[in-house]
Amino acid sequence: MDSPQDPVTEELGDSPCELRLRKDNIERLFESQDLRTLEVAVDRTQHQLDELQELHSRLRAHLELVSSLAAPIRRISEDILRQILICRWSDTNERDRPLFTLCVASVCRAWREAVIDASVLWSTIPVDIALPPPSALPLFVEHSRSRGLEIHINYLHSDSDSEEDSGSSPDHDNVMSSRMQRQNLTAVLKLLVPHLTRWKSLSISLPFIDLKKEVLASMRGPADLLEELVIYSRGKSNPLPADLFPAHFKAPRLTMMLLDSWQLPKTLVFQSVLPALRALRLTRPKVPNRMSLMQALGPLRHLRCLELICPEFDNISAVDYFPRVPLVNLKKLLVIALEPGAVRALLSSFSAPRMARFNYIHPIFDNSEVPLVMEHPQAFPSLHTILIDARCSYPPSMGAVSRWTQDFQCAHINLVKNHDHIKEFVACARNMKDRLFFPGLSSVIIHSENHVTVKLLRDLVRARGRAAIPSHLQGCDSPSATLKELEVYTRCRLCPQDNEWFKNNLESFSWSFVETILDDTIILSFAPA
Repeated sequence: MDSPQDPVTEELGDSPCELRLRKDNIERLFESQDLRTLEVAVDRTQHQLDELQELHSRLRAHLELVSSLAAPIRRISEDILRQILICRWSDTNERDRPLFTLCVASVCRAWREAVIDASVLWSTIPVDIALPPPSALPLFVEHSRSRGLEIHINYLHSDSDSEEDSGSSPDHDNVMSSRMQRQNLTAVLKLLVPHLTRWKSLSISLPFIDLKKEVLASMRGPADLLEELVIYSRGKSNPLPADLFPAHFKAPRLTMMLLDSWQLPKTLVFQSVLPALRALRLTRPKVPNRMSLMQALGPLRHLRCLELICPEFDNISAVDYFPRVPLVNLKKLLVIALEPGAVRALLSSFSAPRMARFNYIHPIFDNSEVPLVMEHPQAFPSLHTILIDARCSYPPSMGAVSRWTQDFQCAHINLVKNHDHIKEFVACARNMKDRLFFPGLSSVIIHSENHVTVKLLRDLVRARGRAAIPSHLQGCDSPSATLKELEVYTRCRLCPQDNEWFKNNLESFSWSFVETILDDTIILSFAPA
């Protein structure tokens, strides 16, 4: 039996080059004693061998060259690669950042080393308590080193889906789900609370008040790096308790706090716990009275922005006279869905010498036509701009808006797009029977797709000229406070004759064609008294 041949030898033997002379051919050459023929065969075979060796040398050189080449990404220095990864990580949704970090770290050894060296890539920790704590959670705590941690504790599971999928009763499922949530939350806090001094931001969005209280109660001690605290409510839940923080908690760097549904205590001092607070948003807070709110806000010497969203005062209009509380650094106030009487009472509770802007969003319908700000120049000497967002079901009348803008230098009024509020404004501004509406009006800017007509604007310009104001109303306006400027942004076109008329009757006039306008807006400017 013939022994098996090596594949390479077999391939060479079967090739057309005939590199291997068969045994019988060699014997035949010896028998014929033809030396010349043998020399020719040797030369031919040597030539073929030389070609094969040259090909072999070229192939080895090519392999060495290829093996020495690196992928283009490997030519980037580790510092630049790290910055690229950090930039991409920062553009990633907070919930997906851990997955991004783990995926990048698994690409290759060089990338893994770059990711491990970048502690910021491990600093965002989102947790869903509907699931057990992620197995990589200790890894993120470790590799983030001394970096501040951004912690998001959420509940992202759908209870309705779990009830449909399970064969047990909904009540039993709810009990089991609640128990599992508590176990998962406890396990997460066990890992994170020892690093409380490294918490940079904390966001809580949980369905049950007990779970929120457990998170807050665990914060015993100083949170030296904490800058932002956000607590959301999911669905209908009980308000947060008055004793929000544990006894020994302190956040000396906390600058922004957003609380949803909080029962404000009658007496509270934020200053000792949150000495650096600059922005405070209270959504659906339960407030006993104005005095309790002012006692909480007064000591906050660095507070610059205050937002009250759908506040619920037990008795804001009660006759509880007390001196105005100075909020010395407050610059902006935003109030949403509060009746004008309550806004008036609130603005009578404090003074803010640096407040320059007041945003009144979704004002509740009111026809009292009383100014919103009492003692405006004395209590709010820098308050010149008011924004009234009247895009609500029952917007206020323009007569009421005229009173609300009193003593302001600029008013932004956002209106519902599909209602003809522009016509109502012009009709109100033209009304000279009883009193002069919008006194001191000197400039009007209108944004509206379809509710602006040339006739309407001509009536406005004719009515607000000084000569057109009745003599018994002359004292309500000054000669310098007549309408001087008009800007219009609309989908309609203006003919040259009308453009010439407006330019002749106003100091400044412009008409701009705009294809799309989201909402109707009127911006009013008033001459100083």
